Amino acid sequence: MSSQQSETLITTHTVILAGPNDWDQWIGVVKYRADGESVWEYIDPDVKKNDLPRHRAPSEPSPSVVNPQKTTFSALNKGEKEELRALRKQYDRAYKRYEKEEAALKSLRTYIISTISRDYIDYTFEGNTVYDVLVSLKQAVAPTDDARKVDLATQYLKMKKAPKSQNIEKWLREWEKVYNDCKKVKLPEVDGDRPVKDFVYAVESASSGWSEYWKNKLQNLKRKKESLPTLRVIIEVYRNHRRLESAQNARSQDGSYAASFKKKPINKFKSDAKLEKEEKKD
Repeated sequence: MSSQQSETLITTHTVILAGPNDWDQWIGVVKYRADGESVWEYIDPDVKKNDLPRHRAPSEPSPSVVNPQKTTFSALNKGEKEELRALRKQYDRAYKRYEKEEAALKSLRTYIISTISRDYIDYTFEGNTVYDVLVSLKQAVAPTDDARKVDLATQYLKMKKAPKSQNIEKWLREWEKVYNDCKKVKLPEVDGDRPVKDFVYAVESASSGWSEYWKNKLQNLKRKKESLPTLRVIIEVYRNHRRLESAQNARSQDGSYAASFKKKPINKFKSDAKLEKEEKKD
C-alpha cells in the first residue's frame, strides 16, 4: 500500500496525540502507516535501538567483489563481467527500495509532527531519526503499565452501566475496545466468563427482556457445564437483536424479535419456568 493510499484511508479519522489516553490509538495509526510502506521494523519504539535493523543505503558492487584480484571492469573475464552485471541489477533494485523507504520515513516524520499537541513538539527535535522521535514521545506521553491498568479498570467499571443518552452502537464498540485493551494487559476483571455476565447485566436498563433471557440462559449453560458464548459473540447477538427490533418497529409490526445462540432461534422471551423446561429438553 502506498503512502498516498494510507493517507486517504486515515484522512477522515486523524488521531491527535494530546495526552496519555491518546497514545495507543495514535501509535496504532503510525504503525498502520509504517506497515503500509514496510518501514515499521526500523522505527518500533518498543524495540531497543541496538536490536533494530539498520536502515542504510546498499553498497554498489565493484569488480573486486567478483574477483578480489581485479579492480576494474575491463580486467574481468566474460563470466566475471556477467556476474558483476547481475549483482549491479540487484543493487539497483535494492537502492530504489531504499529510496522509497527513505521517502516514507520522511513522510512519517512530517505526519508525526502534524498530529501531536503543541505541548509535545519539542520532543520531535530530539535525535536524528523517526525512531528517536517515537522513543522520546513514548517516554514523555505513553502511560506506564501500572497507570494503564488503573485507567482500563476504571473504563471497564464504567462500561458495566448502559448509557441513558449515548448511542448504544457506540457503547457496544467501546465495550469491545475496552475489553480487548484489558485483555492485552491481563486485567483480572476480564478473566474467564466474567465479561459475558457483566455485559448481560449491563444492558438490563436498555433491554430488560433480552437481559433477563440471557441471565437465565447463562445460568443454565453453566449448570449443564456447557461453554458460554464469548463476549464478542454475545455483543454481536445483542447488536443483531437491536437491529431487528429497530427494523420491526420501523415497519410498525409487533415488538417480538429473535435472539440466537448456537443457531437456535428464540422467537420471544419465555418465562423462567418455560425456559427451564426447554433447557432440560436440549
